[in-house]
Amino acid sequence: MHRFFVEKDRIPNITGSDIHHIKDVLRMKIGDQLELLDGTGKIYEAKISELKKDKIICEILSAHIEESEPKIKVTLAQCLSKSKKMELIIQKCTELGIDQIIPTLSERTKIRALENHCQGSG
Repeated sequence: MHRFFVEKDRIPNITGSDIHHIKDVLRMKIGDQLELLDGTGKIYEAKISELKKDKIICEILSAHIEESEPKIKVTLAQCLSKSKKMELIIQKCTELGIDQIIPTLSERTKIRALENHCQGSG
């Protein structure tokens, strides 16, 4: 089912560039169902009741709150790596929903900048 963001005070009316997307790209018609998101975690299941030039009017069928936070918190202890690789690791872990990343040093961690910094400060 297609989802569209609509400002809370405008629900159940869809305006703006989504009109073109719904009518011309997706070719949705009166009676087709979609989901409206208001940015507060609430999802409205709706169906199209009118297609106008400047707005699409929908009828709300039901509403519920979506829990976006995972129920299980995952912590990753990640040994430090070269900066670009570490950035990629952090990015992907964030996308996967890792709750906490603990940077760790190990016996085999090889980071030249870190080694030079530690030698220079002693």
